[in-house]
Amino acid sequence: MSATIAVIGAGLAGLTLAHRLAGHAEVRVFEKGDRAGGRLSTIRSGGFQFDHGAQYFTIRSGAFRIFLEPALAQGVIAPWDPVIVTLEAGKKEVTESRDEAIYVARPGMNGLCAHLAEGLAVATGADIVCVEKDGGGWRLVGALGRDYGVFDWVVSTAPAPQGLALLPDVFAHRRALHRARMRACFALMLGFDAAFPVTGPITWQGAFAKGSPIGWMAVDSHKPGREGGVSLLVQSAG
Repeated sequence: MSATIAVIGAGLAGLTLAHRLAGHAEVRVFEKGDRAGGRLSTIRSGGFQFDHGAQYFTIRSGAFRIFLEPALAQGVIAPWDPVIVTLEAGKKEVTESRDEAIYVARPGMNGLCAHLAEGLAVATGADIVCVEKDGGGWRLVGALGRDYGVFDWVVSTAPAPQGLALLPDVFAHRRALHRARMRACFALMLGFDAAFPVTGPITWQGAFAKGSPIGWMAVDSHKPGREGGVSLLVQSAG
């Protein structure tokens, strides 16, 4: 009988791990949200859609490109070619040079995780609250005491504070989780009835801001495969 492995979190890390383990063990992925995605997240509301987590990514290694080849071939991933500028008060806009392609998932950033979840045993809406020792394995307990079963191995890809809350006291790396500090990032999502009125000499689709509470802005509706009205995503500086 093959080993059973539970992966907590259906973001890019959890789903990549599940793919690597498939064929070597019986793997189940547990996601507390209603869909796979993690930080590759997209919200749709009022006829607009916003990538309020990761904005884009690059492909810098051969192994990563091979891993993404099926998604590239099926159009789940597409290159995005925006004009990106740097904005700073009292200075002219500076267009950022780019020597590598940047990519986004379609129809939203969570589209890549939806693609990776195909063919895997993924349970959504599964809010795991603790992992308990049970004989020779580990039992996953959900909200309201729901029992998700016993597994030989459990891997958590949840952020450090969540991992600290659900992993048992015997977990060897609790100190490391205690030391981890999360940095908040707020997202403002704006929808427009007409084209976004970018001011200045350069029409941009992405902008970094210096010396500002704002860190990044993107005309999300410019990304390939997007539906709905003109949308602007504003993220706070870290």
